[in-house]
Amino acid sequence: MPATAKSIAFGITGMLRRANASNCRVLLIDTDSQGHASLVTTGRKDYGADDSLYTVLMADRQNAPQTLMNCIVPSQWDEDLHVLPASPMLEGAERELMGVAGAPYRLADPLSKIERWHRSLKNVICLENYYLPGELDQAIAAFVEHCNQQRYPETLDNLTPADVFFGRTAQVLDARAAVKQRTLAQRRAQQLSRVGNSSGLLPEHRSP
Repeated sequence: MPATAKSIAFGITGMLRRANASNCRVLLIDTDSQGHASLVTTGRKDYGADDSLYTVLMADRQNAPQTLMNCIVPSQWDEDLHVLPASPMLEGAERELMGVAGAPYRLADPLSKIERWHRSLKNVICLENYYLPGELDQAIAAFVEHCNQQRYPETLDNLTPADVFFGRTAQVLDARAAVKQRTLAQRRAQQLSRVGNSSGLLPEHRSP
């Protein structure tokens, strides 16, 4: 991991906060088995098989997203800077995953949403010219706000990232299901009404 990655991640959190973004959280992923970035940002480098990037790589693919969330730890630098720490066990991870089905996607799957997000950010932000640092800060903050609060990715069951992060998944899905049932009932009643009117009978008097 480049020595500047820690400072860059820390700087992004400050930039988002200055731009009044609703979510200033930044994730730093330490891929170096020596764990220097993990030590500097969290004060620890004794992460192992149960609480590190290695854990995510070795997890079942269906459990990988939740495993990823469980392994992320807060940094000591900033409350909005979080770390997926490294482990010395990363040195043997490649050998352990040789021949394992889906091995190249062990980290890509749970991180795919993050990767697509950064690609979208780059594609949108690079369309404009910015003449002051503050203008760029505001553009990035606006994009973050839009993605977190107003965008509904299919990979999140058409929920906003904010809904998922704050644990509103079941509440939102239940509300949608209720609306869907009401809508279907209304459409069914309207259809029966049209059929009844076209046959000269009221809906409740139609033959079965």
